[in-house]
Amino acid sequence: MSDEALRWLIACGFGVPIFHLIVPLILGMLHPGYSPMKQFISELATPKRPYALLVSASFVFAGLLTIPFSIALYNQFPPGVFSWIAPTLLFIHGLSNVGAGIFPVEVSSFAGRIHTVVSQFGLWGSLVAPFFVWLNIRNGDSWHFVAVFSLVMQAAIMMVFAVFVYVTETRRRASSKAVIGLFQRLYLAVYYVWFTGLVIRLIL
Repeated sequence: MSDEALRWLIACGFGVPIFHLIVPLILGMLHPGYSPMKQFISELATPKRPYALLVSASFVFAGLLTIPFSIALYNQFPPGVFSWIAPTLLFIHGLSNVGAGIFPVEVSSFAGRIHTVVSQFGLWGSLVAPFFVWLNIRNGDSWHFVAVFSLVMQAAIMMVFAVFVYVTETRRRASSKAVIGLFQRLYLAVYYVWFTGLVIRLIL
């Protein structure tokens, strides 16, 4: 693969947080009756909502941009026993976002069940990807800063995820008091800080 082609694949990573986090955030703020604090991002894509198609498309675009970036990451990683794990997790995360966009969430529907399953795959992939990046590059001198950064961000991601899980359970007991939407977005924000840092390191 040529250096120019590789740089284009890496650059795809810059678009992922825009389509997966920022676009739905803006659309949620424009949607009357929707609470970004209390509702999941995917609830914006529920059929008959005014921005449903745009939100679904943003998920698909985020996934389609994640996949080439994961390929670039694999090509740039130093070879090793663990070199394939993080790129594979990001590849799965990309496929998950595509699936989540194609099958919008809808209570008690077949599409809604598929959405839930594919979203879970993406969530677990993003949850541990920084750890496997650290595991593969921890001994490389040129990757030292990224290794430390990935480990620190992994700890931050796990802490936010623990709160996310807690408020999810709270929502089941008292939905009017939960702030599940806020912590879902906070989780994604922390994850994408790490993700963007990785993109910057690869493209420099």
